[in-house]
Amino acid sequence: KERIEHVRRSLPELPEERAKRYVDHFGLPEYDATVISAFKLSSDYYEQLVNKLNHIVTPKSISNFFMTDILRVMKLEAEKTGISVDEMTAVPIHVEHSTSLLKLQANGTISGRIAKEIFELVYSEQKSPEDLVREKGLIQISDETSIAKICERVIEENTEQFNEYLSGKEKLFGFFVGQAMKLSGGKLNPAKVNDILKRLIEAKKDTRH
Repeated sequence: KERIEHVRRSLPELPEERAKRYVDHFGLPEYDATVISAFKLSSDYYEQLVNKLNHIVTPKSISNFFMTDILRVMKLEAEKTGISVDEMTAVPIHVEHSTSLLKLQANGTISGRIAKEIFELVYSEQKSPEDLVREKGLIQISDETSIAKICERVIEENTEQFNEYLSGKEKLFGFFVGQAMKLSGGKLNPAKVNDILKRLIEAKKDTRH
């Protein structure tokens, strides 16, 4: 019994145990936990991100990033090299680069849309997210005056849709947000766009009464 207990304690954490811990401690859905913990390489990478981004990005948000982006490039790399994912010895995106990218998005330096663009460049060029953001001039615009000017332009250039919105078609609000993001190349802070657009529309409503 002592030998069995000694061997049991010396064994590494099994995938099923890791998955359960991810559900219990990180609040991940069982599906996410099972996929991430399937291989030691992927689960170690995920846990490094969680530890490095503690109190900055939630474990679930990191899981979303891992499941959609990291796993995709791992599969691409496996196809290119002719080895299976479970035989890989390293994740093709350095953990520090993923950490930096998620921090830049979390602190509002870049938008979610720009983060996707930067991720692809990190993978293809193997440069840090900070360097790429500077090189490409992709820092998110959070200045309210600049955002207001773009929102004003969107309203002025889409008077037909604006009148329809005022007549009750409130779903068109998303159209104005989309146009503002399009004009800025996705650089605007989405939360501020929503807030400023609402204020501008309310102000214009008042002037019409």
